Amino acid sequence: MTRGDDDDDDDQPVDEVAVAAAMRRLDELAKKYPELIGPSGPDNVSAWMETLESIEEGTDMAKEPTTQVAFRLPDSLIARLDRHVERMTKEHPGLDFTRADAVRSLLTRALDQIEGPSAPTKRGGR
Repeated sequence: MTRGDDDDDDDQPVDEVAVAAAMRRLDELAKKYPELIGPSGPDNVSAWMETLESIEEGTDMAKEPTTQVAFRLPDSLIARLDRHVERMTKEHPGLDFTRADAVRSLLTRALDQIEGPSAPTKRGGR
């Protein structure tokens, strides 16, 4: 099975095993989170769009260069961070979050709050 001409220009065969595995994963998610299976009307679509936009807020990693940062944190702060990762995962079923995701989200929100309206834009300007 190959992709149609209207999908992608790369003429690569579709990995049917990977597609089947992805479908199984989607079925598992639908069973685990039945609230994900809802009406297909405009209200449901716009709710999902809002969710996706809120997740993407403050995560411009793909749009700008990044620098790896390593630092030590107390175990108690790591525990709080891990609890936040769990909260993020519960709030957005089907998505997996890491400590790095939580740190980026929390750091962005904290700096936005502290800097207020004079905060630099995501591209570094004012």
